[in-house]
Amino acid sequence: MGDSEECPAGCAGRRNEEADVRRFLLMLTVLALSISVVGLVGAAQTTQPATPNVIIYQCQYAVKVVQGVSEDGVTLGWGLFFTCVNIHNPWSCKYVRFRVKLAIAGEHGDPGPISDWRYPRQPLPPDRATEYDGADFNAMPPLPSYSFIDGYFIIQSEDELDVVGVYTGSGLNDPKAQLATMHLERVPAQRIEICVTPGI
Repeated sequence: MGDSEECPAGCAGRRNEEADVRRFLLMLTVLALSISVVGLVGAAQTTQPATPNVIIYQCQYAVKVVQGVSEDGVTLGWGLFFTCVNIHNPWSCKYVRFRVKLAIAGEHGDPGPISDWRYPRQPLPPDRATEYDGADFNAMPPLPSYSFIDGYFIIQSEDELDVVGVYTGSGLNDPKAQLATMHLERVPAQRIEICVTPGI
C-alpha cells in the first residue's frame, strides 16, 4: 500500500530528471551548432579579400626605354632613338588586365620623376596584342613631354604576358635616312607583392 502511494511521486521525479537531461543535451547541441556556424563564417571571411573590387597586379615588367633625340654624346651617342613595347596575351581563354607607368632615370644615382599609373580602357583579350611607343611615353601625366627619354616603361598585370622591347635608331642628319640599328629584347616577368590599397 505504501509503495503504491509513493510510486506516482517517484515516477514524476524520474520524468523531471529525464526532462532536465534532455534540456541539457539540447543546449549542448545548440551550443555546438552555434560554434560551428561562427567558425564557418570566420573561415569564409578570411578567404575573401578585404577589398574585393581592387585588382591584384602580381606580375611586373620593366622595359628599358630610349626614345627621342640624343645630341650630347655623353649619355648615348648622337642619333635618333626609338622604343616600341609590344604586349601579347598568351592565354587562350583569359582576358588579362594590366596597367602601365613611365619612370625617368635620374642622374648620378638620384631618382628621377615617375608618372601616374595609366589604365587601358579594357582588358587585353586572349591571343591579342597591343603596343606602346614614343607618343604614349610622352602622354603619361603628370610628366612633361621630353625630347629625349631614358628610363623604364613599367607594366603590372594580373597574369603573365609576352612583353618585347623593340629598339631602332638612325642618324641625326636625316630622320628618314636608312635604319641604322635594330634590337629586340624579350622582358621576363617578375613576381611582386602589391600593397592592396583602394584607388591605386
